Amino acid sequence: ARTKKEDNEFHSHPMGLMVPDYGDAHLTLKPFYSRSKSFLKLRSLLGELSCDRQQEIQAEYLIKRNELGAEQNHTELYYLVTSRRAIRDSGTLDVPIGSMNEVLRGEVSINLVLSADVSPEIRVLVYVLLSNGDIVADSAKFTVQRCFKNKVSVKFSPKEVLPGEDVSLLIQASAGSLCALRVVDKSVVLMRPERELTSDKEIHLKIITSADIKNCPDTRVKWNAGVFCVGPSGFGLSSPDSVLAFQPFFVDLILPYFVNTAEPCPGCRYTSCLVADENKLFYWNLKASKHGKLNITVKTEALNTQDLCHNDVPIVPAHGSTDTVMKPLIVNPGGVLEEKTHSSLICSQEGERLSETEEIFLNVPNNTVKDSERAQITALGDLMGTAMQNLDRLLAMPYGCGEQNMVLFAPNIFILQYLEKTHQLNQEIQSKAKTFLESGYQRQLTYKHDDGSYSAFGTRDPAGNTWLTAFVMKSFSKAHPYIFIDENHINHSFNWLKNDRHDNGCFRNVGKLFNNAMKGGVDDEVTLTAYVTIALLEVGFPSREPVVAEALVCLKKHVTSLNNVYTQALLAYTFTLSGNTQLAEHLMDLLDEEAIELSGQLYWGRGPATEVSDFPPWHRAPSAEVEITSYVLLAMLSGRNKDLDKASEIVNWLSKQQNPYGGFSSTQDTVVALQALAKYAEATFNNKGEVTVTVTSKSGFREQFHLDKTNRLLLQKASLPHIPGDYTVSASGNGCVFVQTILRYNILPYKNDATFAIRVDKQPDKCPLDSTRRLQINISAEYTGSRNKSNMALIEVKMLSGFIPVKSSVEVLEKENIIQRSDIQIDMVTLYLDELGHDTIYISFLVEQEIEVKNLRPAIVKVYDYYETGKNLLWGQ
Repeated sequence: ARTKKEDNEFHSHPMGLMVPDYGDAHLTLKPFYSRSKSFLKLRSLLGELSCDRQQEIQAEYLIKRNELGAEQNHTELYYLVTSRRAIRDSGTLDVPIGSMNEVLRGEVSINLVLSADVSPEIRVLVYVLLSNGDIVADSAKFTVQRCFKNKVSVKFSPKEVLPGEDVSLLIQASAGSLCALRVVDKSVVLMRPERELTSDKEIHLKIITSADIKNCPDTRVKWNAGVFCVGPSGFGLSSPDSVLAFQPFFVDLILPYFVNTAEPCPGCRYTSCLVADENKLFYWNLKASKHGKLNITVKTEALNTQDLCHNDVPIVPAHGSTDTVMKPLIVNPGGVLEEKTHSSLICSQEGERLSETEEIFLNVPNNTVKDSERAQITALGDLMGTAMQNLDRLLAMPYGCGEQNMVLFAPNIFILQYLEKTHQLNQEIQSKAKTFLESGYQRQLTYKHDDGSYSAFGTRDPAGNTWLTAFVMKSFSKAHPYIFIDENHINHSFNWLKNDRHDNGCFRNVGKLFNNAMKGGVDDEVTLTAYVTIALLEVGFPSREPVVAEALVCLKKHVTSLNNVYTQALLAYTFTLSGNTQLAEHLMDLLDEEAIELSGQLYWGRGPATEVSDFPPWHRAPSAEVEITSYVLLAMLSGRNKDLDKASEIVNWLSKQQNPYGGFSSTQDTVVALQALAKYAEATFNNKGEVTVTVTSKSGFREQFHLDKTNRLLLQKASLPHIPGDYTVSASGNGCVFVQTILRYNILPYKNDATFAIRVDKQPDKCPLDSTRRLQINISAEYTGSRNKSNMALIEVKMLSGFIPVKSSVEVLEKENIIQRSDIQIDMVTLYLDELGHDTIYISFLVEQEIEVKNLRPAIVKVYDYYETGKNLLWGQ
């Protein structure tokens, strides 16, 4: 071993010998000098001085007698208190001289009452004037407790209560104060003390609140309360106070999140002896006989008995001797949910009364899970009403990527614009829509790249996406009147788009697009340029803006060579917005030749009219056809001459493609279709109508809805009890009504001509008794369709009853880039893939048994195309 000396020389020592190294420090002391030999000293204090109560500061003095006048019988000490560059207090202290020798020695008290004006620090100066004109003085700093002018306090009464009991909370503050109260589990405070608001923190507050009266929550925990107030006297902050919610005797109920397909449990009654801090488990075997959300209730009571419990006499608590717990249990019918809709927009002709009848036939396929079928009918007086009611779930699918998130964002803008222009916007709808806009805005920023572009999976993607960046830029700009949008984000995206162009003015396709079903669609340079140009024009850029003007020149060169309906529809809308009426009308003429008319409906397809399924009323068109038709409608309604008769035929078809939530199949068709429908609803708005809808069946069912201007936004609905069953819907009156029949049922896996192949197995196949109750789920999947690869594909893995996914094992798939993203829920794992090709991919993750459930039924694994959800495959064995 070696030791180091200050001169950096090393000296050897025997192995194992430790030589201590001592540190040193130096302090130089110099005597205080006073020419008069007199001194004053303010005595230092430990801790802080309190506010609003008398505080004493001691001043010691030593004054030579010859420095005082011969006839003086007293002298005066003077003091000043300064804080925040101002004198806050001053005074004199009388010191009697009396009979003394050569030195006057002693101490005096300076009594101060400190206010919030001097917090957090004061300086005290004390001095005395001597007869020869000299001054003897001393000064010192003192820390003052942080305090406020507005005296706020909070106090619970009583300090200990049973869970669920009412508790009083006394709040005191100066008159006219607005106070904010927070009550939080004390364990949260202990875990994150740095987040607590204290008098030492600099705060920037934004308060959004809704007052509500609360009972003490039904949990056994200590709750901390804190209050801050603002008022005429300023800001105030209370010290925390707490209440203990304590149940001396309680019961808990452990259930799985769901089971697959209650009745009283005979014999489910137990009596047992419990000593202090003891717990026991009791088990019941329940068998679900119907699906839905069931409530299971367990009651317990501490009984008064003379029987001994472990040699002690049981004591019944004076309070809290009983406890009841009720927990929900979801009973799934099994299989996979199917949702079908039959929608009709029924309108009276101008000057005529409405009298229309429609037959609805409810039927389900043979592979339907028994007793899983259910149906309902809804009626609304406004075409946009269904979407308005379901702004948070327009699509019956996940929202896990940057494109899908926009379906939670953009439709809110069209709804708000429509309601504003038709004078129907109320505070409730506005608040709800703004909340969705704010959360969608914040979430979308997580998919932004440093260069200003956006992509489906954010920085997990190697580059941004031209199409999505234009979509986000347009949506952020349109949302600006309703919520705060940082304009730097819009400008950043515009600059990125401007820099990603070809020399001919067309935009370059950067990044991956997931919907390749549209041949010559957005992958095509012309189509992409048309889409981006539409976004720029809708943002408000004029046609003479160089980026827009050059893009329009590029598009004009390709008009004569177009042979794709999707591109024609986009260009028709583009030139309508840019004001080029001649080209817009030329393209609309071409589109008229491609239009498909069917029973008063008008739409455009990717090719010939598509074949309908076995249930024509329940047929829904592919996403691409909805999008094409919506662009044609936008072009038609944005021009100078609006053909509302033809537009009504388009809307009649579009409305029949809506899902039960007001959306359509995917993100883009939902956004574009709702924009077009909102524009049509605005152009044809009339709140003077009054319509009655009557629903009947041969079995005696009858339900009636009355719609007028007072309830046109109210969703009215009724359950249809008989499936299979035939129902008649009659509408009478004057105006329009949107009627939608929704049929839901669960189906078992079946073999079909799917465009996917999937295989699933688990390890171990049988769980040994001493196992950790974990299973490894192995999935292999591939695309078997006619193209080289699929669109963005999703794999949904349902959990077995009582099992939950092991989150860390799923997250590994993202880290290793096997998948792009995962959404983990307690009953399902959703895996996102850029695409599936003809090469098989292999995915594995773990699930863990949380609660034992007997007679397990198979869980379903589903793989499907996000843009064409009809292309799917189910696995369940």
